[in-house]
Amino acid sequence: WIMKFFHMQLHPNKDIGIEVVKEILTKKQVIGLGSTNHDAQDFKSRMAIGDIVAIRHGKQPVAIVRVKSDSTLDTNIDPVLDWFDLRRNVDILEMYEGDGEIPASRGTLTICKSVNAPTSKFIIGWYKRYFVDHIIESCILNDSQKAELKMLYESFRTREYKHNQDE
Repeated sequence: WIMKFFHMQLHPNKDIGIEVVKEILTKKQVIGLGSTNHDAQDFKSRMAIGDIVAIRHGKQPVAIVRVKSDSTLDTNIDPVLDWFDLRRNVDILEMYEGDGEIPASRGTLTICKSVNAPTSKFIIGWYKRYFVDHIIESCILNDSQKAELKMLYESFRTREYKHNQDE
């Protein structure tokens, strides 16, 4: 298995607003689309558990999530909130904070095919920053070891930043 990166919009063929997208992610912890959408086959077969998906609202990044389930067809939908019947459970890795834009923002679901494409660079870069910032949390260490490692990392990061500024 090789982790893949995607970007997608959650919208029922109309603008639902970024706050509704955030609400779907935080309350339901799912992503999805209508089972009749032209991207449904990719959602079901190309996307896999462990893949990373950047959720966007137009060009605006909303969140980066990790897929944690196979696709399911759910007929118990809320037409106002989570209107889509084809869905996957996700873990929200990070809500986007910033003023960046996802360069290519067309379509409902798009796989990042080329690591050199601007959109792929944006999404993979976002994931790498998240990963580096949270790697300590995933270490199998006791709390004092994690605190010490975090202190060392912050010290290194500060020194590295200062070093880069001096050059």
